[in-house]
Amino acid sequence: MNSKASVVISCIDGSSVSEAVADYSGWIASRLSLPVKLLHTIEHSHQPALTDYTGAIGLGSKEELLKELTDVEQNRSRLLIQQGQKMLNGIKQHLMSHFDNDVETSQQHGALAETLLAFEKQTDFIVMGVRGEEHDNTEAGVGRQLESVIRSIHKPICVVNTAFHPPSTIMLAIDGSDSCKKALNFLVQSELFKGLKCHIVHVGENGENLLSSAAAVLSDAHYAVETAQLSGDIAEALTRYQLENGVDITVMGAFSHGRLHDLLMGSFTVKMLSATKRPLILLH
Repeated sequence: MNSKASVVISCIDGSSVSEAVADYSGWIASRLSLPVKLLHTIEHSHQPALTDYTGAIGLGSKEELLKELTDVEQNRSRLLIQQGQKMLNGIKQHLMSHFDNDVETSQQHGALAETLLAFEKQTDFIVMGVRGEEHDNTEAGVGRQLESVIRSIHKPICVVNTAFHPPSTIMLAIDGSDSCKKALNFLVQSELFKGLKCHIVHVGENGENLLSSAAAVLSDAHYAVETAQLSGDIAEALTRYQLENGVDITVMGAFSHGRLHDLLMGSFTVKMLSATKRPLILLH
C-alpha cells in the first residue's frame, strides 16, 4: 500500500457510466497501489415537494398541508439515502470481484464539488462521468457537476464517457503551455501509465521541437513513444487521431489559457470533453 494516506475517489451517481467510472477507478487504484473510495452525494432539493397552495386556504388546513409537505420531503430524502446505499454496495461488490483493491463507501449530503474539496488532501485521483444522472440522456456537452469539480479541485481527474477498456495506449496533447508541461511531468513521475505506449501529438505548425523534446523525456522514463504533428481544428484533429490510432486515454492540461471562466465559455477543455469518445485525464 502507498505510504501516503491517499485514495482514488470514484464518483457514483446512478448514471449509465457509473459502472465504468468504478472500473476505471479500480484500474487506476491498482496501478497506483491505492484504495478506492466510492462516493455518492445527495444534493439538497431546492424544489418544493408539491406545489404550495397554503396561502390560498384556511389556517388549519394550511398547517396540515405544511406537515404533509414536510413528511413528503423527509420520505424523499430517506428513499434517496436507501437507494444510494444499495447502489454503492452493489458497485462495491462488482469492484471487489474485478480488482484487487481495498474499497470503502461514503454517502454525503451536499454538492459534489464541495464534498470533494473537503476530501482533497486525502485524494490522489478523482474519477467521474462526463455527465451525471440528471443529464444522462444528453449526448453532448458537459455536466454541471463536472464543470464545478474541474473549477474547484486541483487533483488529476479522469473523465469517463464509455464502457471500461483496460488501457494499453495513451495520448499526450502538447502545445508548449505550462499546463502541458505539468502533464508531461505527471507522466514521468506517476506509475499510472508506465509501460504503456504514448502518442505525443501537436496540432499546428512548428511543433517539431516540442515533439522531439517530449519524446526524449518520455523515452528516458521508459515509455514506448510515437509522435505526430496534425493540422486543422485542434479538438477535431485530436479526436480523429484517437480513433484512427486506437488511443485508450488522452492526458492533457486543463485551462490552458489560465482563466477559470474559459470552461464555461467554450474553452478547448470543454471542446475536448464534448468531442472525445474516450476517457480524458485532466491535470491542472
